[in-house]
Amino acid sequence: MSDRGSWNTPTRGLSALSVRAPDLCGSGHIRFRRICICGPEPDHGAVKGGETMPTTKKAQTIDELTDQLDKAKLAILTDYRGLTVSDLQGLRGTLRPLGAEFRIAKNTLTKIAADRAGITGLDPALEGPLGLTLVYEDVVGASKAITDYARISRILTVKGAVIDKRFISAGDVEALSTMPSREVLYGRIVGLLASPMARTVGVLSGPSRSLAYLMQARVDQLGGASEALAAD
Repeated sequence: MSDRGSWNTPTRGLSALSVRAPDLCGSGHIRFRRICICGPEPDHGAVKGGETMPTTKKAQTIDELTDQLDKAKLAILTDYRGLTVSDLQGLRGTLRPLGAEFRIAKNTLTKIAADRAGITGLDPALEGPLGLTLVYEDVVGASKAITDYARISRILTVKGAVIDKRFISAGDVEALSTMPSREVLYGRIVGLLASPMARTVGVLSGPSRSLAYLMQARVDQLGGASEALAAD
């Protein structure tokens, strides 16, 4: 079989690269022969029913994203293009005390995970680089941290967010960031509850104090009368 004939079909599951290598023949002339360099075929996922199925690694990422989107109280979608590794580390450090995390995700995998989590309407935000801020605790604090970072850095761009399985706009995220924090709201509620109670206690204690004053005045009056009789 000739060199050309021997260069036929690669082993199943392998991809082949054809190169021409110099070979010194017996006559002293240089001729070129083909060399097959084979390697594993790239894994694009299995095909099922005409649709490409995700690879094992992508399937794990989708499961992880689905779980995170399902548990998060708020998920802010951003374009992080232009931020350095150091910038992202600093942003993650800011979000961590607020019970939030920042992760980079692929649009296609996020779309699949969102569909599985029952979230719709993300298509307008799934363009370009995607950074997800997943908030598990302080929704207002994390929203403020992201909007402040976007304003100061002028690099990070807020695309929108997901709250209660619904997509909200970047303007809604800005409005959410201006709401009072949880601690402030609690303080206001306690204050509202305490004020009527204080007024009630004052009203109830008013007659008691007046009665006490009247009784003390009567005692003083009787005491003065007794002293006058004793003098006579």
